[in-house]
Amino acid sequence: MRSKIVFFLIVFMPAIFASAQKEVAERVPKQRSLEIGYRYVFSDNFPNTAIHGTSFMFDYAWQVSGFNKHKAIFITIPIGYTYTFGLNKPGDKDMRIVSYGWTIRHELAKNRKSIPFLGYALLFDQLAFNGTEGGIMGHQTRFEFGYNFRCDKRLKYFVKAEYSYASFASLGVKKRKSLQFVEIKSGIRF
Repeated sequence: MRSKIVFFLIVFMPAIFASAQKEVAERVPKQRSLEIGYRYVFSDNFPNTAIHGTSFMFDYAWQVSGFNKHKAIFITIPIGYTYTFGLNKPGDKDMRIVSYGWTIRHELAKNRKSIPFLGYALLFDQLAFNGTEGGIMGHQTRFEFGYNFRCDKRLKYFVKAEYSYASFASLGVKKRKSLQFVEIKSGIRF
């Protein structure tokens, strides 16, 4: 039995490798995005937290669908930073969040100057408050809607609105801490 397997490998494997090398590999289109925006926290159950802030995000995307007649779908790996400012009331604390995770973005049109898109993200958040030791980890679910604007062959500009729900667990506490916020962002894809 072993001799048949060895014979098969010696005779047929070179032919399989040769035919596989004749195939031309296509590169998957990639896209990088850089964005900046305004965040408004409209619901939270943390004591004395800030509600207005700014956020920055970079993401790296791979196109996974839409190569022919279909609309494009991208899967992205974003990493972002948000700084939310206190309201100068006694006890208010500035808040910092580092976010990273996965996003799926669906373009809703093809071959137009402006293309609407929808996105869904699952992110991990690391939350810290100024003047407080340590931080906590949580997760964030985000929905986004926006438009890509094609100005030349290489660059796309975009604007979008996002809604997010972030949840943070604590040991020994039944009710989770949470934040709900909206963001308005603009950026560039290259």
